[in-house]
Formats: sequence, structure tokens, C-alpha cells
Amino acid sequence: MRYVIKRLVLGSPHEVELRVEEYDRIKEARETLTAIGMFEDAFLLLMENHIEIEKYLFEYALTSLTYANFDSIDFGMARIKINQKLNAILAAAKYFNDSIKQHLEFVGESTLSEITNFRSQQYDSSKAYRLMELLKNLSQHQEMPIEAISLDNSWEDNWSRMRVTLIPFVTSRTVLKSNNLKQVIREDLSGWEKGKIELMPRLRAYIERIGKIHEFSQGKFFEIQQSCERELDAAGARYISLYPAEGSLGLVAVESPSEYVYENPIYIRIPNDEHRERVQSRTRTMHRFSDRYVGWR
Repeated sequence: MRYVIKRLVLGSPHEVELRVEEYDRIKEARETLTAIGMFEDAFLLLMENHIEIEKYLFEYALTSLTYANFDSIDFGMARIKINQKLNAILAAAKYFNDSIKQHLEFVGESTLSEITNFRSQQYDSSKAYRLMELLKNLSQHQEMPIEAISLDNSWEDNWSRMRVTLIPFVTSRTVLKSNNLKQVIREDLSGWEKGKIELMPRLRAYIERIGKIHEFSQGKFFEIQQSCERELDAAGARYISLYPAEGSLGLVAVESPSEYVYENPIYIRIPNDEHRERVQSRTRTMHRFSDRYVGWR
């Protein structure tokens, strides 16, 4: 079996021979970067779903501020929409947590255990994290977690302007109905058994904690990612140094069992590489996420 680097485009006959171990390193590097990309996309999915619920609350409040005569149907539909968007967030959070085991196996068993232990620490140290995990179980097995919403109209700045806010609530009645409620959750809920608690501050704190898990994981595979990128860059540079007029479009490492037969191509550079890099650069701003709010004047 021959292994070569070439361009899979018409009219490009040039090849660079590879040893089998070189081909295997390129293959492993591409598979690792693909797994990292899937992990990053799982986190991006969570953030995009969070933006959706924030946008809905903002747009509903703006519509209420602008128009009169909202009725119970509008309010009831708002509750349904909030539950729908919250469920999407909680499902995305589960997908992200599952992706740690599914996509980060390449870091090794010991490092993977460090990541899962760090994730467990977030649950143990955050009431908001525990509450949102409980709501995820409720929404999957019992009922919609958001039972109440409120449209708050408040005058600010010495009665010079009004702020309108749509506030979703989790009620104690809903939470305490959960099957097999853990003792730590019961302790978290002590003090508001007969009341309700605002969703969004807890949801933002939950997202912040997941952001910490994401950042911790990135730190664990950062050097592996860099090594894989260097491996692929070196393979591409090796070809281009010999055939500079060819460029890198369609550049692959490939098996060649016979002349003009090419199988199992491994692309040296793919559009998802740029996507992964953009996602990683955009999602490194999670510090104090729960303390951030959007406002307007």
C-alpha cells in the first residue's frame, strides 16, 4: 500500500510519498480535530439556545411596552414559549455534558476523569446548577418547569422612565413534586417552599458553570490540539514547498493501492477548521456571565 499527499482536483498529477506512520499521524490529527470541533459545536448549540430565550423575553417586553390590550391568551402562549426554549437549553446542556465522554476520549482516561470530576464539582458547589439539572429531569419525565410568569412595570430614575420586564418563575409546587428529590435539593429549596424563584438569574449562573467546564476542558486538550494543527500544517507545507504553484485546495493524505487509485482521503485543511477556530475565540468570555444584563435607553 502506498500513501501520498496530493490534491484531489482535476489536472493535478503531483504526489508526495508518505511513510505509513506519517499517514497514521495525519489521520489521528484530523480525527482529533474533528472530535474537538464536535465538542465546541455542542457548547455553541447551548449558547445559541440561551440567546433565543433571552431574545424572546426582550421582544415580549418590548411588544408589551409598545402595544396595549395583551390578554390571557398572549400570557399563556408566552409561558408555553418560555418552556419550549428552556427545554431546548436543558437538552443542549445534556448534549454538551454527554459530548465530554463521547468526543474527548483522545485526552486519555486520567485527564477525562479530571474533566468529569470538575463537572461534578460544579454541581456540588452551585445551587443554580442543581436547580437546573432538576428542571431538566422534571421536563423530561413530569411536566413543564415554568408554571408562572410576571410582566413587571417599574418606574426608574425618579419616575423619568419605565422599565418593562417579563419574568419567568419556577414555583415550589412544581419542584417539590419531583420524584426522588435529593436531600441536597430539599435543603436548597428550604425558605421558599411556598413561594417562587426567578428563572433567569439561576439559568445564567447555570450557563456560567457550564462555561467553566468548557474552559477547563479546553485547557486539558489545548496542547493536543496545537500538536494536531502542527501535524496537518507540516503536511500541507511539505507539499506546497515542492509544488508552490499548486496551492492547497483539495489537499489530502490518501491511500493509493494502485496507480491512479486513491482511497480514504484525509483532508489537510477543511472549512470546519476555521469554524472551530471562530467558535473557540467567541466562547471565551464566560467570566461573571450571570452578572451581565442587556438594557436599552
